[in-house]
Amino acid sequence: ACVYDLTKAYNTIKTGEKEKFTRLQLWRWGDKTKPWTIFSYTTVAFGDLTAALILEIAKEMCCELAETRGMDPNIIAKILNDMYVDDALTGSMTEEELLKMIGNMTVNDDGSLDISDGVALLTYLFGSASLPLPGETCGPDPTADGLDCGSYSNCP
Repeated sequence: ACVYDLTKAYNTIKTGEKEKFTRLQLWRWGDKTKPWTIFSYTTVAFGDLTAALILEIAKEMCCELAETRGMDPNIIAKILNDMYVDDALTGSMTEEELLKMIGNMTVNDDGSLDISDGVALLTYLFGSASLPLPGETCGPDPTADGLDCGSYSNCP
């Protein structure tokens, strides 16, 4: 079995200028004679009525990107079908398949698989960063970590 939670999933999804006006807060700093100060969110907040929907859309966008990058369709299906909002309970028939689901790659190539990878992917999806395509960089992994590529078959 594989049980996981997308830690801080809502707060990693950045929203744009248009969305700021859907969630405003007014504050007068305790002084009823002062004008209101208006605050807006730049990320999805836990408890927003639309938070779960926005997260579902973000997961679908991530899965579409994963599909174009050649990720295993079984894993994509598990992300789409075995999750309830940011929680998942899934599994596989073999230990090998389960280890494949966990993976050994990072999105931002910092040597560890953690929330920063999800943030990097979401930042890419919402257009404020770029990620190299598989095979775009050829040769040994330049990052000094335990995650390496065994062969470089896509090299010209």
